Amino acid sequence: MSANKWIVALTRLWVVMVASGFAYTQLASPTGDGFARGMNLLMGFALFQLGAIVIAIAVFVIWIVQRKTLAPIVRLLGLVAPAVSLVAVAYAILWLSFAP
Repeated sequence: MSANKWIVALTRLWVVMVASGFAYTQLASPTGDGFARGMNLLMGFALFQLGAIVIAIAVFVIWIVQRKTLAPIVRLLGLVAPAVSLVAVAYAILWLSFAP
């Protein structure tokens, strides 16, 4: 399989993982009592996002190694997943650090 096809396939999988994280929080019901109620939703969302970040790193590594042989649209696509994941992680860190 060529690098072009790998990047396209992994980017599709990345989109599915990100969307699944959001869908999980809407479709699953919160469990637990008191302060910990709903922690299963947070952990499920975090695990889907962690999986998406791992896929984004794989896409970026393939992009770095094969960038001279990639089609122009795939070059751009190879940067979308890592860039969006990086922005999302930075936003989450800043929000958790400075939220009232």
